[in-house]
Amino acid sequence: VVSRPKVALLTTGDELIPLGGAELQPGQIRNSNEPLLAAALTEAQAKIVLRRHVPDDKAATVAALDAAMEAGANVIVTSGGVSVGEKDFVREAIEERGTLDFWRIAIKPGKPLAFGRIGDALFFGLPGNPASSLVTFELFVRPVLRKMAGFSLILRPRVTVTLREALPHTPERREFVRARVVWENDEFQATTTGLQGSHRQLSLVGANALLIASENHGDYNAGDRLSAHLLGF
Repeated sequence: VVSRPKVALLTTGDELIPLGGAELQPGQIRNSNEPLLAAALTEAQAKIVLRRHVPDDKAATVAALDAAMEAGANVIVTSGGVSVGEKDFVREAIEERGTLDFWRIAIKPGKPLAFGRIGDALFFGLPGNPASSLVTFELFVRPVLRKMAGFSLILRPRVTVTLREALPHTPERREFVRARVVWENDEFQATTTGLQGSHRQLSLVGANALLIASENHGDYNAGDRLSAHLLGF
């Protein structure tokens, strides 16, 4: 018997207001990442021991990290606050309370991902844009949670797919493109879910795979083959 990993989920940002709350004012957006990540954590068999929204304030961020430790979290997941804005305090708070092992990776979406530790707890600082947040959770957080929960099957399946359409891609960063994969004519075929901006939640709707565009490759043509990370398995 293995205990489920205990996770603290912290979203950040003065501009965020709860779903279903008051009417949006100029400069405000809904906090869609909280239910998005909470659902992903539940699917990964984690136990959420703290769920809190934190304003863009360093003292409040440090207090939220302390609360996560007091709640017994062995994994802390944050959303937003890890980039280079003047109100991004998560990295500073982590470095004050623990250690930061790395920050920023060469993938798209999700470049400002951070990872570190506070005491015995692992810390994952996910980007604030919804697509970036969910993609980095899928690639980096979910496998760790599955391992901690005692599963023998840790990673999602990967298959080779044939593109039904051209796929523009700029080299230098590995890109994870939200897509729909179907089995047809004795092969997996893939179509993207449309515009792939890291803020576009619509790119997540209907996606059952992440196409893996190589950092060493430019644009892809219809008919080209590449790897795909399957979701929902």
